[in-house]
Amino acid sequence: MPVICELRDDIKEYLEARKLFKKWEKAKKLFEQNPEYPSLHTELMEPRHRLIYSFRIDKKYRALFIVMHHALINAGARVGRNCIINTKALVEHDAIIEDHCHISTGAIVNGGVKIGSGSFFGSNAVCKEYIEIGESAVIGCGVKITKNIPCLF
Repeated sequence: MPVICELRDDIKEYLEARKLFKKWEKAKKLFEQNPEYPSLHTELMEPRHRLIYSFRIDKKYRALFIVMHHALINAGARVGRNCIINTKALVEHDAIIEDHCHISTGAIVNGGVKIGSGSFFGSNAVCKEYIEIGESAVIGCGVKITKNIPCLF
């Protein structure tokens, strides 16, 4: 069963301003229980191997989701725009991943970590709790981060 993470505050405000938040909650619950629920009109978008789903909120609005197998974003974590959270990656509670970041396969971002915009977090890299990583950082594969990494620009 898919699980849809909590929406960012700006998206919640957008839905509330258009009186769609209750419809969103209902559609989300239906999608999590059964992605093929008839009234949702769920579509798997092309290219199908990317697992991009679209489902109906009401007659005018649809939700669009990219599902990465076994990626997990826990409650309280915030992920910015245009981010990629890859297969088997884990983003723990209260972590903040700013815009345009890539969290690679198997990477672990522990609780309270902040990753600056435009950063790349390599496969199987692990970051200790409450660490800050500056903008445009490149973290190599398998690295264990135990100290803050400043922005070098």
